[in-house]
Amino acid sequence: MTTDQFIEFLSMLCTKLLPILGCLLFIFIIILIRKMIEFFKTLNVTLKSVNTAVETTNEQIRKLDAPLNTVSELSQTVDNFHRMSQNAAKSALLTILSNLSAIRDWILGQLGKEEAFEEFDSEAVCPESKDTTDSCINKVD
Repeated sequence: MTTDQFIEFLSMLCTKLLPILGCLLFIFIIILIRKMIEFFKTLNVTLKSVNTAVETTNEQIRKLDAPLNTVSELSQTVDNFHRMSQNAAKSALLTILSNLSAIRDWILGQLGKEEAFEEFDSEAVCPESKDTTDSCINKVD
C-alpha cells in the first residue's frame, strides 16, 4: 500500500465515520441538556423546600424574641441587684471599720449590763449560795 492509497482509504473512512460521530455527539448533547433540565427542576423543588424550612425557622426565632428579651431583662435586673448588694456590703463594712471603736465600746457596755443582770438573776434564784449561775440552775432543777 502506497501513501496515496492510504490517504484515499483514510478519506473514505472519515467521510463515513464523521456523520456517525456527529450524530453520536448530537445525541450526547441532547442527553446532557435533558439531564441539566431535570437537575434544575429538582433544584427548584429543593430550593422551595429549603425556603419553607428557612421561613419556619425565622418564624420560630421571632417567637423566641420575646422570651429572650425577658431573660435578658431579668439578667440585667439580677446584675443590678448584685451590684447594689455588693455596694451595700462594702459600705456596711466601711461603716463598721470606721466606727470600730464606738462599736467595741457599745458591746463592752452591753456585756457589762448583762453581767450585772446575770448576777441579779443568780441571787434571786439561789440567794443562799454564791455559786456560779450553772450550779444554781442545777440546784433549782
